[in-house]
This record gives sequence, C-alpha cells and structure tokens, in this order.
Amino acid sequence: MPESIRQILYISKSTRAMPDAELHDIASKARAANEREGITGALLFVENSFVQVIEGKDTAIDGLLAALRADKRHRDITILMDRKVRSRDFQNWSMGIIKISEEKKAEVVREINSAGRKGLALDSESEFFPDSQTFLMMKHVYDTNHSLQQAMVQRPG
Repeated sequence: MPESIRQILYISKSTRAMPDAELHDIASKARAANEREGITGALLFVENSFVQVIEGKDTAIDGLLAALRADKRHRDITILMDRKVRSRDFQNWSMGIIKISEEKKAEVVREINSAGRKGLALDSESEFFPDSQTFLMMKHVYDTNHSLQQAMVQRPG
C-alpha cells in the first residue's frame, strides 16, 4: 500500500506589502526547496493574507512548517486543515501561484476571515476548509492548468 500523504492548508497575515515580483521570488525559491523535499502545493495571496496548501511526507511537512513559522514575512499562521490523503491534489506543482479574479476575491476574503475567527484547532478530523469555495477554486485552477499543459504536449507540432 502506498504511503499516505499529509496535506495541510493554512492561512496567515502578511507583515508588509507583498508586490507580485516578491511573490514570484518566494514561489521560485520554494519550488527548488520543495522539489528536494518532495513537497507539492499552491499559494494564494489576497488582501494581505496567504492561503497555502502543502502536501508531502510527515517529516518534510514538519520541517516546512517550522521554517514557515520562523519566516518574518507573515504572522498568525492558522492551520485550517491537517489530514492524510491517498493522493496529492497539486501533484505537478512544487509550488504554484494561484491568481483569482476580482469577482471571486470578496468570497475568498470572506472565507479567510471566517476561518480565522473560528480559531480552528489543529485537528486531523477538521473538514471545514476542503469543502470551501476557496479550496475548490484553488484545485480547479490547478486542474485547468494541468489539463491545458497536457493538451499542449499532445498537440501535433
């Protein structure tokens, strides 16, 4: 039986303004480190909040969480989901950046604020966020991107 994957979703608040160029630099450095550690995931930045999904083996995720907690670019890390999954939801992204449309932005901010207020405990049974529109939107963006990449590879040149 294949080893299960740990999937974590967290939110945090940025400690300062985060221009797109810096987000891309963060993602670029994360990609290299995550590839070495076998971590996959996606990052969303909206209204000075980070929403990130990370997936990998327990030891790799524990190490990344320790590094994230020490990172001075954000604060108030709140784990919304910590669960075991049979397969990765972001398997081809060592760290993808999710961009959202303006029409989705208000809904995402509302969910982020709601999740932060709930003060969810670190609970492996918590299923609050996986069914949220934000998580589903992140997964949809990944799936669409992956499908488009597959179509380009298969298209005759």
